[in-house]
Amino acid sequence: MKLKTLTKALFPILAVAYAGSALAQATDTAMWTGTVPVESTPGTDFKIVSTGLVDLSNGNMKFVSENGGYVLSSASLLSFDVVKTDDSPVTDYTYEINNFTFSDGTTFGEDATDVGFELKDGSGNDLSAGQEQTGVTGQTELVLSGTGLGLTSGTNVVVMSQIVVSAATL
Repeated sequence: MKLKTLTKALFPILAVAYAGSALAQATDTAMWTGTVPVESTPGTDFKIVSTGLVDLSNGNMKFVSENGGYVLSSASLLSFDVVKTDDSPVTDYTYEINNFTFSDGTTFGEDATDVGFELKDGSGNDLSAGQEQTGVTGQTELVLSGTGLGLTSGTNVVVMSQIVVSAATL
C-alpha cells in the first residue's frame, strides 16, 4: 500500500521532469525602448524644431550579424530646422553637434566616433563634434552610420548628440 501511494505521489513529478528534459529549449528576448524627452531650450529669438517623420528623440537603429559581430544596418533619418520663436522661418543659422556619445549598458558617454559611429548631414558632410556649420538654410538631416562596432548579441545601444544653434539670421 505504501509503495502504491508513493508511486501515485511521485508519478506526476517524474512525468513533468521527464517531459521537460525531452523538449529542446528555445530562447528569445522581449524588448522595449523609449526615451524620456529632453527639453528643448529655445533661444530668445529662435528655436530648434524637429521636421522629419521621426522626432529627434525617437530615432531607431537596426543591427545585423556580420562576420561574427554586429553592424548598424539602418538608422532613422532625423532632421531639424531653426525657426523664430513665433514659428516663422529664419534666413540661415549656425549650429554644431556637441557630445556625440555612445552607451551600451557597460560604457556610458563614450565618444561615439571612438566606437565606430559616424554622423553626417544629408549631403554627406561629416558632423564631428565641435565643428561649426555656418550659413545653413532650411532643414538639416542627420544620418547615422557605424562599422566595426564590436557589439555582442543582446547589447542595448544608445547614441546621442546635442545640437547647439549659436546664431540665426532673423
